[in-house]
Amino acid sequence: MKRLIISLAVLFLAAGCSKEVAVQNQSPSPTANVSDNTALLDSSQNPNSNLPQTSTQAKPGTVPEESSKVTLLALQDSNAKARDYQRLVKIKVDQELLEEYYNTNSSYPATFADKAPAPADLPCSATDNDFKYATSNDSYSLTFCISSPVNGYSAGLLSAGPAGISQLKSLSKETTTIYDSEVIALQNKTTADLQPYIEKFKSKNADLTRVYDISLIKSALGLYYIDYNYFPSSLNSLAPSYLGTVPSAPYPPAQGCSVENNTYTYKIKQNKSGYDLSYCIGQQTEGYSPGVHKISIN
Repeated sequence: MKRLIISLAVLFLAAGCSKEVAVQNQSPSPTANVSDNTALLDSSQNPNSNLPQTSTQAKPGTVPEESSKVTLLALQDSNAKARDYQRLVKIKVDQELLEEYYNTNSSYPATFADKAPAPADLPCSATDNDFKYATSNDSYSLTFCISSPVNGYSAGLLSAGPAGISQLKSLSKETTTIYDSEVIALQNKTTADLQPYIEKFKSKNADLTRVYDISLIKSALGLYYIDYNYFPSSLNSLAPSYLGTVPSAPYPPAQGCSVENNTYTYKIKQNKSGYDLSYCIGQQTEGYSPGVHKISIN
């Protein structure tokens, strides 16, 4: 009976109307179903592709000054954090896809493939970085690795399944190795020369965090609806079963965004079969234009 109800819920969602609009500016109009995340989740895209590009090879024999190296490692951590968010977003969307498949076929697929963002970020190895899928009977596991704490999950190996995400093994992040190609390209610069890059990394990755947070929330809301046939009254209902923690927008606000709209604003519709979710970004990010955006599910 529960699977029948869930199947009806999925059919209802498929028939529903959803849209995302830029409140202040024109932008792409991705709808709020799973396919909205195609551009966002394309692992071939570099989350920081809009940053200045230079040669990815350090000059032979170049050793950055100590203060410069500390800055470079901080920039690398910022890039790694953005990739960790993208890994988690992809896993949450994969969970939603697998549950929809189960509702239609009464079983999980024998095979399932998705590609993790690259490169692997220490302490995760290249093997750890691969998404690994396995299924048996009425369950599945999808293992993955994040290099730093994200959304309430600790760094290390994790496993996603029908019951949510669990920690398999914690890993300690202690590295002085510069391996990110964007950061390697900056090794011949002094600390003073790096200042413009620091600001670009900070603002770009803050907006990436906002976009990834919203995608996590959207997928969690979709999974909640599949289980209950209605959306929650508050985002707090999503934790810890559907989200490790409910994310908050990075502070300070992005350029062009006020303190008031630098929040993830969720409003449930009267019949609980829809919602509005708004947020604000300061620059072009993953196909979304600067300004306030509102996702509307009817």
